[in-house]
Amino acid sequence: MILKKKNLDFSLKKYKKYLTNLILIIGLVTSVFIFIILTYYYSSGLSKRYPFFSLIKEIDRVILQKYVGFSLYEIDDYLKTKFNLVKHFVVKNNLENLNLIIDQENLYNLEMQRQKKLGNIKYYETNSDNNMARAKMTFNDEIFKIKLRVKGDRLIHWYNKNETSYKIDIIGDNRFMGLEEFSIQKPITRNYIYEYIFHKLLEKQNLISLKYSFVNLKINNSEKGIFAIEEGFSKELIERNKRRNGPIFGIDEVISDSSKGIVYPSVLYDLYSSNYWLSNYPKLIENAFIKLNSLKEKKIEVSEIFDLKKWAKYFAIIELTNGWHGALSKSVKLYYNTVTGKFEPIGFDAHIIPNYENKFILLDSLNEKNCIAGCHDRKWFLTFILKNDGSLNKKFLDLYIQELNKVTSDIYINEFFKEYEK
Repeated sequence: MILKKKNLDFSLKKYKKYLTNLILIIGLVTSVFIFIILTYYYSSGLSKRYPFFSLIKEIDRVILQKYVGFSLYEIDDYLKTKFNLVKHFVVKNNLENLNLIIDQENLYNLEMQRQKKLGNIKYYETNSDNNMARAKMTFNDEIFKIKLRVKGDRLIHWYNKNETSYKIDIIGDNRFMGLEEFSIQKPITRNYIYEYIFHKLLEKQNLISLKYSFVNLKINNSEKGIFAIEEGFSKELIERNKRRNGPIFGIDEVISDSSKGIVYPSVLYDLYSSNYWLSNYPKLIENAFIKLNSLKEKKIEVSEIFDLKKWAKYFAIIELTNGWHGALSKSVKLYYNTVTGKFEPIGFDAHIIPNYENKFILLDSLNEKNCIAGCHDRKWFLTFILKNDGSLNKKFLDLYIQELNKVTSDIYINEFFKEYEK
């Protein structure tokens, strides 16, 4: 035992000596490198053309932020983030646990859906309701029967098996957090907390907002980490937002593919819960489709079928958050209010990118040269800004500026963060 201890001490001392020498060499090389750079900087005249702190700021902006994604001026935020990251490895969060219990047959079904999206298999029927996987879900000692499928258009939703996104429907009359259908996905797919902020801002403006929250997900009791719950487009959504149940429309993205140059007004509209609405209220749906198509063809003015006050509020929130992805015709959903006979926005997928230098504002749509970020959907934005004769839609613009002034005021912002800061 004594011999082993001596050998161990000798080994540690040897490695400690090597490590010390390595650190000294790295320090010496770094010091020489810095000395050479500083000597050149002051002797070449660069110091006069580019003062030291101005140069550091420019390097930070042009190189570090752009290519590394790091800023020297935000190092305190990075340290706080890293501290929280380490802390959460040790201290459990206080989010509630959601457990999906899926048998082997249905796990295979879901994996085949994922493989199809990855392109590893050519055919596997995933859109059929009969082909959705069946499972059970437990939450707060409640058990729900569910059906689910793999969801998402982007690779991030299903590339990693343990981080796959799912669309879930409750079977029966039970409701999960008041929801009958919802999606569950990693927070990164909607840029972490920003989608939550977006929906809470919509809620504060009395606009239709999705329920968006976070849980710890388990699949067959195996921990998968934090996932985001995102409400689906259903009767429950409309009634929770204190509206009378009405149809919800969106762009048919299979046919209206913006990547292929098919944008507004060449898009085709789709109807959520189409079987229910077409079976029970065919005339109502026919009239709604006629209105939407008449607007595309410029046969009617936007003020005749859109609630401009609510759309002005919506675009003001988009402007405030820089969430232009949520303003595109393919993203925002349209609720047809059967009481007013007008369409209201349902915010969805704002995809807010923090610190993204997007200078685009709604009025840039008037000038195609300034229309950068949202230019491919310029005609959609112009539907609100211009009348059919090409003159400015003063009614909308007045409402829009009024709402911009409201949501950008210190009082509004402070009230919002006071309510939701925790």
